[in-house]
Amino acid sequence: MGKSTDSGQRSFGLDAASISRLKVSTLQGLRAAIASVLAVLVADRLHLNYPVYAVIAAIVVIDPSVEKTMQMGWLRIVATAVGAGFGFLGAHFFPGNLVVMGVLIVIMTALCSAFNFEGGAKVAAYTPALILLSFSTAPLHYSLYRLAETGIGIASGVLVSIAFELIVVIHEHAVARPKREPDRSEAGG
Repeated sequence: MGKSTDSGQRSFGLDAASISRLKVSTLQGLRAAIASVLAVLVADRLHLNYPVYAVIAAIVVIDPSVEKTMQMGWLRIVATAVGAGFGFLGAHFFPGNLVVMGVLIVIMTALCSAFNFEGGAKVAAYTPALILLSFSTAPLHYSLYRLAETGIGIASGVLVSIAFELIVVIHEHAVARPKREPDRSEAGG
């Protein structure tokens, strides 16, 4: 079970640092859950075919920092756009061609490296692979929808992160504000 402490209580290895990490990760999970639900609701309302991509984007971009969430969102949307563009071209001219898929993966990785965009290389590489392998019959349609669904997920993640940040700021302001003592003249005496 746990270790017995001097006071006889059981400790389960949760020191202050562990509890702090648990709080941060739980809040991050809550943000991701809310952003995912919001992304699916929007994607469904717009009758998009693959809301799962909105969910993936919402979860992947969430970070405890709003700034980092926005950076990750920007990285993901640019990488998706580049990958979708190349995927459309590959699928349009060489539908289902595995050699072209492999070449596009190499090109995406090299381009991302050349433009110091390594963080987007994986997304930029797998997007054309998805289009070439699964959606060669309507590559433009799929490419545009993929971009839209990813954008919805990113926007949901950013909005939820901003909302959480505002809640924290409002809470901290309310807690830090000193309580006002009633004026004796107001109290009737």
